[in-house]
Amino acid sequence: MTNANHRRGDARRFLLGIAALFIGVGALVAWQTAVSAIQPLPLVSFASPSLPLQQSSLTDTRQQSNQPPEWVARLIRDLGSDSYARRETAGKQLQALGRESILPLEAVRESSNPEMRIRAEELLRELKLSAMWDASVVNINVHDRPVKEVFEEVARQTRNNLTLGAGTSGINDMPVDASFRRVPFWEAVDQLCAKSANHVAYFTGRRETRLGISRGLQPMPPVTYVGPLRGQILSARREFSQHMDFGQATSQQTHTFVIELRIEWEEQFHMIAHRKLPRLIEAVTDTGQVLELAAPSTEDWAVANPLNRQATFTLALTPPTLGAEKIAKLRLAWEVAAVGDFAELRIEDLATSKIYQQDEVGVTLQSRVVRPYQRQEVQLLIDRTFPSWEPSRMFYGETQVLLLDDEDKPLRLEQADWSQRSTGLKVRVRYLGATAGPPESIIIRYPRLRAKRELELEFNDIPLPRAVPN
Repeated sequence: MTNANHRRGDARRFLLGIAALFIGVGALVAWQTAVSAIQPLPLVSFASPSLPLQQSSLTDTRQQSNQPPEWVARLIRDLGSDSYARRETAGKQLQALGRESILPLEAVRESSNPEMRIRAEELLRELKLSAMWDASVVNINVHDRPVKEVFEEVARQTRNNLTLGAGTSGINDMPVDASFRRVPFWEAVDQLCAKSANHVAYFTGRRETRLGISRGLQPMPPVTYVGPLRGQILSARREFSQHMDFGQATSQQTHTFVIELRIEWEEQFHMIAHRKLPRLIEAVTDTGQVLELAAPSTEDWAVANPLNRQATFTLALTPPTLGAEKIAKLRLAWEVAAVGDFAELRIEDLATSKIYQQDEVGVTLQSRVVRPYQRQEVQLLIDRTFPSWEPSRMFYGETQVLLLDDEDKPLRLEQADWSQRSTGLKVRVRYLGATAGPPESIIIRYPRLRAKRELELEFNDIPLPRAVPN
């Protein structure tokens, strides 16, 4: 009898082991499915037809997380533990995981355990705020593939539109080898351009300036990369002038030095404002001379243009001596304001004077008017809390209003007039529709996160013009 019980016990343990194996495999598949679900959608425009993109052969899958799902699930459960030490340890480890913690934390935002829910919300905010300032990264491993396909995959992975070969210049679509493992977007683009004899170009459209790739290799100016930003020194200029005053019988010679700088940022980075000039931290020539600003720096803010995504500055510095051949180090600090973690409030019932609420945002549809020539005009009040940042107009660009027709297609924006109220914004938008009827629905797209940060850019070995006056 005892031997029979032992045999039955062994059989039960065997079956339980098989069941646990299937459960573990199922959990791993579910985890991999969840991770693959957050892959970005393709965002790329073309001036000419292109070959279909084979994602499986271009994406480097070596970067997928091998973290066992049971380990992550245990950390999530520990957020609601009765032990304070376990809760703290779990939070620190989930935070150390970075972006990979966001998806499982999102799943417990509505947990019935208040401690788990509160800690998950706090972690999500910190992780998303940190990720907002990160560069988009590229994972590609290819051999002898047309560079146009590789650029397509870069655009798809990073959610940055790239116009490939616009205009008459076209693109050198030569085969390339590329092995990128978590390479930031701008660095990946510059490396691909160098491999394929192309260069980054901007194409001016009717409403926006588009980032693109064009044929021809161009010399790379001094460059630096900071998160979603790329900085370039476009030029360095010395000027000598001589002023002679015949009445006073005097002569004065002037020597000035100017650097032109351009900063670009990714499309997925939602900058809403920036300082009009970067702040000089340090500028030292190869001879050890310390350069300073030749004129006082302004601390005024400028509203960022979401349709341009670049800013150009002119920095006047004390002139380097003629014996200096380069600026060995130039360090600048640029303060910017950005937003992220966007949400949408959709209004289906377009009854006027009704208040629609979501998160801390309240929207009142004040009026909607059909204008001649298929134009639709809508006036909204958007009530939400804004920080006391100046200028206040920087917040006008962070909220988007979309009007959709009966086929759920957005109407083309013609004009938007914003004004600030004590509790939010008042906006009047005018759209051009395909039909003469009123819009069927409205979408308000707004950010849940706002932050300011001073980003440091460092350039090295900037060549200096050596010309001397005659």
